[in-house]
Amino acid sequence: MLELLLIKKPGAKVFYLGAASGTTVSHVSDVVGPNGVVYGVEFSHRSGRDLVNMAKKQTNVIPIIEDAKYTMLVGLCLLEKKGF
Repeated sequence: MLELLLIKKPGAKVFYLGAASGTTVSHVSDVVGPNGVVYGVEFSHRSGRDLVNMAKKQTNVIPIIEDAKYTMLVGLCLLEKKGF
């Protein structure tokens, strides 16, 4: 759970690659709290289905079922646009 050690403040925005079924993403969601957001990226549709179901309960999780190669490019462009 190294990623949890790096997220120290509530309200953080996290881009989580390899979200799988969302178990660790759910923990990260708890750490960033209701003012934070976790973008969980998963390529597998089977695991992605579980991730989507978890995100229905954790409202600060945004599931992205897509190839990370393309998602990272889009994510980086959005971050650059917002001045991060």
